[in-house]
Amino acid sequence: MDASAVRCAPDNLGKDSAGTLWPFRRRSGVRRVMKFALVTLLCCLLVEHCIGQGIDVKDDLKRRFPNLHKRGLLPGLLGKRANGAPPQVGVGRQMLPAAQKPGAKAPPPAGDTRPRHLVPQPANGPVIELPMVKYHEVPWKNSVEHNFKWQENQRSFFTCPRGYFISELSYRFDTAQSTLNRPWASKQGSKMYTIADKIAKKLSPEPREARLRRGEANSPPNARQHFMDMVAPGAQVINQSPLTQTGCDPILFCLGHQACLFKITVDLCGFDPVPGKRKMFFITVKCTSDSDEGLYGKTKGALELMRREREHVMYIYFDELHSDKTVTQDTLYQIPEEEVFGISCPRPQMALQNGYAGFCTQRTPSVEHMVESLWKVLGRVPYRECRQELVQGYCAYHYNLTGGCVPPAFVEQPVDGTIARPGEIHFSFKAMPKPGPRLDLSEHEKVLGDPHVSLIPARLGFLILAHTSPKTLDQLLRSVYRPYFHYVIHVDYRADSVRDEIMDMVSQLGDKGHNIRVLPKERSFVASWGSFDIVRAELEVRSDLDMLLYPD
Repeated sequence: MDASAVRCAPDNLGKDSAGTLWPFRRRSGVRRVMKFALVTLLCCLLVEHCIGQGIDVKDDLKRRFPNLHKRGLLPGLLGKRANGAPPQVGVGRQMLPAAQKPGAKAPPPAGDTRPRHLVPQPANGPVIELPMVKYHEVPWKNSVEHNFKWQENQRSFFTCPRGYFISELSYRFDTAQSTLNRPWASKQGSKMYTIADKIAKKLSPEPREARLRRGEANSPPNARQHFMDMVAPGAQVINQSPLTQTGCDPILFCLGHQACLFKITVDLCGFDPVPGKRKMFFITVKCTSDSDEGLYGKTKGALELMRREREHVMYIYFDELHSDKTVTQDTLYQIPEEEVFGISCPRPQMALQNGYAGFCTQRTPSVEHMVESLWKVLGRVPYRECRQELVQGYCAYHYNLTGGCVPPAFVEQPVDGTIARPGEIHFSFKAMPKPGPRLDLSEHEKVLGDPHVSLIPARLGFLILAHTSPKTLDQLLRSVYRPYFHYVIHVDYRADSVRDEIMDMVSQLGDKGHNIRVLPKERSFVASWGSFDIVRAELEVRSDLDMLLYPD
């Protein structure tokens, strides 16, 4: 057979011959389709194994790859999304944006057109460990130990669980680089100070003010007195402890209490271990159950003293006014535990009965969440009235997040004991001044209309806001005093001693002080600069000046 015959052989085949070749071609096509389906199935199984187990092809693929039906399989697997959101990373059945992966930094919002210095940037410095001990947690043993660290000039605080007290402390005030060699104070053989040490050296009960002699940074360790001689005999000034790494003896007053708050500074400690360098405060706190109080108190008097102290929160405050270059003075505030940790909000149904006004209908957070949010603030407020107002403000905010609920401190409570209706608010004097009678300015207008008004003597009224230093106020009055002028003085609500000195000074003037008036405490405010209360203080003084200059 020649070549042409071979090329034309298929066209010349009979029916019997054609039946032998066509089934072979048909079986080959089916095999190709089966191979393609098998490879596709294996690819899907491989993708399923990489993304997560047990997905539903119909539902989960659309949920995980929203652009699968628009851009095909590959863009969906790469995580490309139509809304410009970051690609997603599969972690089992939960899908997280790639920016939320551990260690990744979240970029600023895409639509943020603010300048770079106004856009919040991720922090590059080391994250400072904060205490994680909760008051309502229940330890599984009678004593627990925790390690904390704070940067210098940082507000510091730690607490023990309910039913426990601070029994032992070990701490040091050192440079931040020292943590590489000595991570914590108790790990290098330094002394753990206990309540027994505190009681033995008569540091308990704590005085209201503690005066400490400032330590010398470069003095040799052997020149420092031992901790057992920390209190100088016959003196009221406390010497620093012998350990250079400690350097903050006021922290010893935290022993025996439920919690302790302070701001770690060189002035508070009265000692600078490393002058000119940034420092950190490392502390190890051991909390012991109340049932084990006999381990630290051997006598009946010591046990009674421990029971009184463990029911209080210690707040150590540096008194800048009474400190100098040689002595630092710290004020010690003991706040009852119940006023810091025993707080709660009334139920929304009982809000109006408890003195709230407005629309107070929403539920407040749990007691545990409320305590963890507020105790670090309440523990730093020495005055009970202010602590109550803080709690009331917190409750009123959560009763109505839009500000429609007013706390009782700013509501005029009815005298007959009736309950205000929802939405009805009568503000108290603390929140809003009460309107008084308008002055009769007809005589003043006649004086202004006189053709010789420039020759008529004028009287001046002086508005004085006093915070501290009565001696400076005395010098000011001596400079500007005239018998035909009027002077009204507002003293800060918190400065009771300043108020007493000014009242004594005015009373000593006799008849010469008839034109000097000091506002009573019930009409005074905490006149901090930039606050609404300082405006209220000025309005109260102006009201008295108007009554003096324009009497009825």
